[in-house]
Amino acid sequence: MFAPILGVIGERASALFLMRLILLPTYFMSAWCTYQIIARGFLTDDAPQRCIETRTCVAATAMMYRFSANTRQFLESNYLPVTETLRVAGTVLRPSAKDSHRFDFKVVIAANYKIVSRDQNVSGTLDGTAYFGSRFLAAGTHTFESASTYRDLILLWAQAVDRHFMPFEHVISPNG
Repeated sequence: MFAPILGVIGERASALFLMRLILLPTYFMSAWCTYQIIARGFLTDDAPQRCIETRTCVAATAMMYRFSANTRQFLESNYLPVTETLRVAGTVLRPSAKDSHRFDFKVVIAANYKIVSRDQNVSGTLDGTAYFGSRFLAAGTHTFESASTYRDLILLWAQAVDRHFMPFEHVISPNG
């Protein structure tokens, strides 16, 4: 809709120009009205619940400020930034205070996940069975016990890892 109309002349060009002139302001006005209706509580903001139900693993966050505070908090807690405007389901794994090889974590979005490290391949046990890569994790609490000491362990949606979308440049290290 924003692209210039090049190489079109006559009635069709006029129709396209008029459609852009009428539809674009209508879109922005309807979006503004929707935000106002949600902000005033007339429309339920069920985005977090819908993300969980539909197993949404990717969130476009270019206009994060437009989400409600509840939705922003949900996205920041359950999705990791892999670019400046894209987040994927996952979490930073933090070692237990009593055992630096044990990582207890919560999954909210049920999906296939991988545990990755910035520096090396990861090995250990996930929920009591040997970890060899991608595994479906249901919503709930899980435990990873590492075979050695790791820095920057991250649980991330497996398809993002396979496509080399890694959050290491965008996430604070669990060790400082």
